[in-house]
Amino acid sequence: MRSASPSPRMSHIKPGTLSLLTQARLRIASEAVIFADFQFATTVRVEGRLWDAHTLINGRYRKLMEKIKKQQKNHVERRSLAKHYADFIKTSQFFYKGYIQRLASHFEGLQDLRRIANSLSLSTLSVDRRVPVSPEVELLIKRSCHSTLMRLGDLSRYRNSFRTKDRSWAPALGYYALANDFLPENGYAHQQMAVIALAEENHLDALYHLHRALSTKEPHQLASGNLEHEFKKIISAFEKKIAQPKTDKVSTMCGWFVLLHAKYYEGVDFTATREELEREILSRLALLFKEQTFGETLEKLVIVNIAAQYIAGNKAKSQYHFQKHLASY
Repeated sequence: MRSASPSPRMSHIKPGTLSLLTQARLRIASEAVIFADFQFATTVRVEGRLWDAHTLINGRYRKLMEKIKKQQKNHVERRSLAKHYADFIKTSQFFYKGYIQRLASHFEGLQDLRRIANSLSLSTLSVDRRVPVSPEVELLIKRSCHSTLMRLGDLSRYRNSFRTKDRSWAPALGYYALANDFLPENGYAHQQMAVIALAEENHLDALYHLHRALSTKEPHQLASGNLEHEFKKIISAFEKKIAQPKTDKVSTMCGWFVLLHAKYYEGVDFTATREELEREILSRLALLFKEQTFGETLEKLVIVNIAAQYIAGNKAKSQYHFQKHLASY
């Protein structure tokens, strides 16, 4: 699963040289510029560059963790590095939660933002008079809050990825769900939720979130390639007859469902196989309706079908206009 790369403008920073004090100073300076002139700070990407620095530091930690893990020795050094990595993530999370809290308490209006802050148990009371903002700046602030929720989700995902016990994606998924709730027209949170689904080899959830990421007003730029890659993996596993673990009836039906969508996506005629797959899925669905409730899964199946139809329609339109454009020359 591909993910976005940090900005080249931050490539000169060496993560290992940024001490905790330097990191704190960078955060404080960035926040000072943002709240001094939000529009200017957005124009020069202060917030984005700050996150680029966090991404580079995180990347350095991950490489060091992998290196020590492969050596399979020096457990004291490994525990020490893991503690420093965890401290970096916790400090970063504390900063970004505080940033949302300050956004919610500093600016006038923004009821949706304060609702998000309350969901995170952050106080939005302020002794100072809230600063009024124009509709243009209000939109920038909302996007900033959405980006911050995404970053909190990413930090939680990073933290969970190196844990050896008490692993849980729930905190990361919680932040991504809040981001979806805050800006439902943006597909970025669904893209990141798909990353988690793929890590757990939950193919239905991966397809669900990738289709959602592509069918929003602002689709994620990597979701299309990731969806195609996921479909290729599903078909490859089927063709190689890789044995699937024994699962319940719902999971078995979902396995046939994702395979059918993978075959649809190929765009190659498979009439005989298609009819067999469709009958198998419909038969299993009919039995499940009689035997048990599976509302959440059923909802995902329906939404994937609707989103797939929408995406296929857009793809066909794009191809038609492209061919029409070529024909005009």
